[in-house]
Order: sequence, then C-alpha cells, then structure tokens
Amino acid sequence: MERTMQSVKMLKDIFNLIQYSFDMQLNKNSIHYVRLVTHLQFFIQRLHEGRLGNS
Repeated sequence: MERTMQSVKMLKDIFNLIQYSFDMQLNKNSIHYVRLVTHLQFFIQRLHEGRLGNS
C-alpha cells in the first residue's frame, strides 16, 4: 500500500513539474494524457524494481 501511495505522489509531482515547466495545463481527456500516464506508470514501476539501467 505504501508503494502505491508513493507512486501516486510521484505521478502528481511529475505532472506538476511538467505543467510548471511548460506553463500549460494537461488535458486529462486527451489520448496523449492517457499515454503519458501509462509511460510514467511503467517508469515508476521500473524505478521501484531497480531496473532503470541500460540492460
């Protein structure tokens, strides 16, 4: 459960960083948003599992 809460917080932080850096709002109804969420979820999963290397 703690890992899930960490992942959700990381997602929120990443989205806030993107919106702040690019001075834009992300459209949560967009297919691009859904795709970004999917990529970030897999990134966070690899991060937790320690699989971020080139192998």
